Amino acid sequence: MTYDVVFDAAQTGYRYWSFSGNGLEFAAIGCGLLVAQLELPGLYERLPLRPNNATFKRLFPCLCTAIGLLFFGSTFRGTYGDYRRLATALHNGDYQVIEGVATGFVPMPPDGHGMESFEVGGHRYEYSDYVVAAGFNQTRSHGGPMRNGIRVRIADVGGAIARLEIARD
Repeated sequence: MTYDVVFDAAQTGYRYWSFSGNGLEFAAIGCGLLVAQLELPGLYERLPLRPNNATFKRLFPCLCTAIGLLFFGSTFRGTYGDYRRLATALHNGDYQVIEGVATGFVPMPPDGHGMESFEVGGHRYEYSDYVVAAGFNQTRSHGGPMRNGIRVRIADVGGAIARLEIARD
């Protein structure tokens, strides 16, 4: 039987730069405000909403920078660590092969805020486009390939779909 690879975490690479990068953007805004305070005295007096508290004026840019860096650090650490775990397992052959016909397929609800799921050989998989995860998570409503009755081969790493292959018809 011939299979086509539709997802491989190692080949796909790290997919969440933009998610983690939001923290860097927020930190950059904070740094910009810090520089602006030094270079543009009276900056806050020119704003439509003028904060009157001097402590707020000093601490707000620092707080933006700190929150942004904390967000970036924590999200990057978690998401990149998850990606490396799957990629390393695939590279080392440290995964369980689950092969069979997909059954019990439940598509993501029409409102788009739920999980899609299916079973293969007694193993149940749940995923969503809205869940940040390194494994396969493309729902049918967003072009995903899953449906009842297709033959699949999965490289399972701790319950995550590190590689998904679908048999040719």
